[in-house]
Amino acid sequence: MHKIIVFISLVLFSFPILATDGNALIVNIKNAIKYMESPSNYGSTSNFVDSVHLIGKVKGVLSTVKFSKAALNSSLFCPPDMIDVTQSLRVILKFAEDTPGMLHFSEDDLIIIALSKAWPCANNV
Repeated sequence: MHKIIVFISLVLFSFPILATDGNALIVNIKNAIKYMESPSNYGSTSNFVDSVHLIGKVKGVLSTVKFSKAALNSSLFCPPDMIDVTQSLRVILKFAEDTPGMLHFSEDDLIIIALSKAWPCANNV
């Protein structure tokens, strides 16, 4: 489990300049979902960069969890097999909007917490 946490931390904290809190996360998720639903109709460049960065971060978390479950038989959470990034973003958005007392947490922390709460592992895999 320690190796998983270290690995995920390295992946998530590789862009510390772009680190944001939960308030910015809500805005970025809404922009990312808007982008994924209609990429040709998307607005500003800065929103695009933030959206693509967030999409990549969530994909990275999902891939890392899938890998750790397969290779190490250990995982922080257990998403459904056919989960996509848009659904994951919606889960994170709902969590962030439903827990305003946690919006001071970093974007990275909120992503992990939201997905862990949504998809806990049945047998602590």
